[in-house]
Amino acid sequence: MKNDEDLERMLARYRPASPPASLRHRVLAIRAPRQVAVSRWVWIAEAAAVLAAIAMHLSATRMVDAITSPLVAAAAEERKSMLIEATNLLGNGELGQRAAEAWLLTSLEPGPSPSQQMREASWLK
Repeated sequence: MKNDEDLERMLARYRPASPPASLRHRVLAIRAPRQVAVSRWVWIAEAAAVLAAIAMHLSATRMVDAITSPLVAAAAEERKSMLIEATNLLGNGELGQRAAEAWLLTSLEPGPSPSQQMREASWLK
């Protein structure tokens, strides 16, 4: 096995080669690509597309609001009438109103999801 000095002596014989002389000329001859002037019409078209997207979004939002507003108002009225009816049935006092509100909160909560129902089903166990 050779020692480090022999290895260094062997490696000293090899030197990296210089690049060819023509390489400098070829590298300097390459120019950056010319920038193409973008027409104003391209910017106008892009701005128009963005404005059209915003307008469609606003229009869709207004349509959803117009559809859901009456439904939400009707649900609120129904809940209010249910609360009044439950309060009357429970004694028409402050305690009855609190109990009716608690009952409404628990009765209006969504039940378990179908996947949860399947996990809890006794026939699966």
